[in-house]
Amino acid sequence: MICTFGAVISAASGTVGGVTFARVKGAPVIRTVQTGRNQSTPDQMAQRAAHAAAINAWNGLAAVYKLAWNMYAIRNPRQNRLGVWRRLTGFQFYLKEATIRIRHGMGTPGSPPNLGQQGIGQPTGLVFYAGGPYEISINSPTGDPHGYYLFTGHRPMSAVSYKKPYYHVLPACYIEHAATFDIQADWDAKMGAMAAGELFIVQVRYVGLSSLISAAATYRSTVIAP
Repeated sequence: MICTFGAVISAASGTVGGVTFARVKGAPVIRTVQTGRNQSTPDQMAQRAAHAAAINAWNGLAAVYKLAWNMYAIRNPRQNRLGVWRRLTGFQFYLKEATIRIRHGMGTPGSPPNLGQQGIGQPTGLVFYAGGPYEISINSPTGDPHGYYLFTGHRPMSAVSYKKPYYHVLPACYIEHAATFDIQADWDAKMGAMAAGELFIVQVRYVGLSSLISAAATYRSTVIAP
């Protein structure tokens, strides 16, 4: 967990009870003691496999590509959720991009992209009908219009609250400028068919052929009757 300190406490280090205060790559973090759990759901296993594959991909990169990622990381500091700017290493930058790409069924990157993040473009419609289709209409960013949309979804086990989402990863969808995607088959295979009145969450990222994976945008809505 990342954190920021205020006027009363400007810095902290060490362990109090089950909480440890530390700094990682220049950013303050809070860690709790981990309890043993059997993390063996299909999504957890897929995430671990993607992470390992991304590390192997980095290890297989030519030295000139690794140097390019290190230089790219120096020139492009990242801002975390609390607004703190920090510089990642080239390895960290690559690992983040490659792991997400692998999870969505894409190949790993070689050299860094020519462009930075492009945003997600302009969504024009999101409608899930009971029995299908589950449609997302969107225009890709004008700065890099050819690329892929990366969707993840959450189906709450409640008819009144979204609660804490657990996102399931869906295959990447290719776009050229504009498209309407029906993600019903992939969604139902992961989370089951939905009935009218159910809540759902869709998280959207975009990665152009010459750009980084965008930050995620989150949309909440309700399944409607056909």
